Amino acid sequence: RNLQFYLISISKFFICTNSGPYVYGCELNVPILLTNLHPYHGLFSYNQRDISIPKLVKFKNKPVKFKKILGSSLCFRVPKNKKFKVIENTPNEILNGVLEIEKKIYKKNLEISFFNSKILDEYHPNRYGVGSISKNFIKNHKRYFK
Repeated sequence: RNLQFYLISISKFFICTNSGPYVYGCELNVPILLTNLHPYHGLFSYNQRDISIPKLVKFKNKPVKFKKILGSSLCFRVPKNKKFKVIENTPNEILNGVLEIEKKIYKKNLEISFFNSKILDEYHPNRYGVGSISKNFIKNHKRYFK
């Protein structure tokens, strides 16, 4: 545990999921790339330089839009049956997230994009963080965000 804490504390950023040593990065204010995020209650990580890449959800092979997920129990749990499918992040999505967080680390003035701001204000019932969803992820999965 002490070694994990030390390694995270000296990192430029930290790639993780929303469990385990994730909280160390939050507490140490080390930027986090939060991958394969589900459930969505932690969609926006704690700190402003954090970036989340959520899992996608399909119902009967059709995209379930984030607005619907965030306004329902799907935000917390997706039923385990053949109609629903939860899709993990691809290696390319994670690579794009790494490139994005590297740029974000060095920015002095951080702005929240209109889309992330809209989710923060309207859709997300359990917001507790000020991080953002990957811009590349949103761009590549527009049909989930309409």
